Amino acid sequence: MKNKQIYCITGKSGISNLCSFTKKKGLTSGGKSGILVKQMTFTGRRRLGMSKDLRFAMLLDCYGEFLTPHQYRLTELYYCADLSLSEIAEIVGITRQGVRDGIKRGEQILQEMEDKLQFAARFNALRENYSAIASTLQSIQTQTADQPQVQTACREAMEAVHHGLELL
Repeated sequence: MKNKQIYCITGKSGISNLCSFTKKKGLTSGGKSGILVKQMTFTGRRRLGMSKDLRFAMLLDCYGEFLTPHQYRLTELYYCADLSLSEIAEIVGITRQGVRDGIKRGEQILQEMEDKLQFAARFNALRENYSAIASTLQSIQTQTADQPQVQTACREAMEAVHHGLELL
């Protein structure tokens, strides 16, 4: 099997982490396929109107604890590792239909949680607002290069914005 680069948002820190998975045969015990994870930085700005795969990967990160371990694993392999239903069935040791049913139930739970709580949408809106504030502050700094007090205030505000982004 050839190496396949796949990208996925994971981790308890939300959308700030992007992982690169390399799928290689024989990495786990029993000769089944395994997944290696390498951390990378995610810099893209995305809305919840993003591709279905990315949207469910984000919802999985936000609400994954509400899924059973089995549903979580199936959904993660499908959306984050970009494996086919057949590949997941082989790894997990169940039928392709069983994989599909588990993923569909996981999708339903994740979507219900987002519909009720709107956490992922609010989180994304917060990130976008922080970015907009940072852009405005940079613009003010550029326009007021001859006013040291304004420059100092902008620098302090920018530090607060960066700290807020780190907390997300």
